[in-house]
Amino acid sequence: SGTIVIAARNVGSGTVQGTAAMISSGGLVSFTNLSYAVAETMNLSFSGGSFAPALSSNVVVNAAAASRLTILTQPSTTATAGVIFAQQPAVRIEDQFGNLRTSDSSTVITAARAAGSGTLQGTLTATVTSGVATFANLSHSVATNITIQFTSGSLTSATSGVIAVSPAAATRLTIASQPSATATAERR
Repeated sequence: SGTIVIAARNVGSGTVQGTAAMISSGGLVSFTNLSYAVAETMNLSFSGGSFAPALSSNVVVNAAAASRLTILTQPSTTATAGVIFAQQPAVRIEDQFGNLRTSDSSTVITAARAAGSGTLQGTLTATVTSGVATFANLSHSVATNITIQFTSGSLTSATSGVIAVSPAAATRLTIASQPSATATAERR
């Protein structure tokens, strides 16, 4: 009795949370509120006094409930009007701790123009596979700076960086100012 025993992560990359130091009583120590926020396989090491550390069996920590969208791959920072973005966006579904929801292969994510003007073109929805949705043919037909917002139900949305859309190659002439509808003849 009276030995302080400390619980610490042995295998894994996160930090053990909760009361990680307890005092033994009658040769036993009970930990009651330990948790771990990284979705991975981990185990614990228990050490105290002059005793050799004891290792727990492996614990598979799964991601918590879906909470937010984050952008895994940003769309191209520059584009040409009417041309599919060279780099298409990919969006992740994460829990509140930033863990990818790899078990999700059914959530639909929607893309829409946020900043700028005009309408985003292409297939505006993508279904996640192992927690990631990849868009395939997004483009924008108005030469302006835009951002894209990604949404899905009650999950916190994500907004892309700025995409500078340049005009496409010239294809036609248009009249910017019409001549007067009436005129007076002049002598030259």
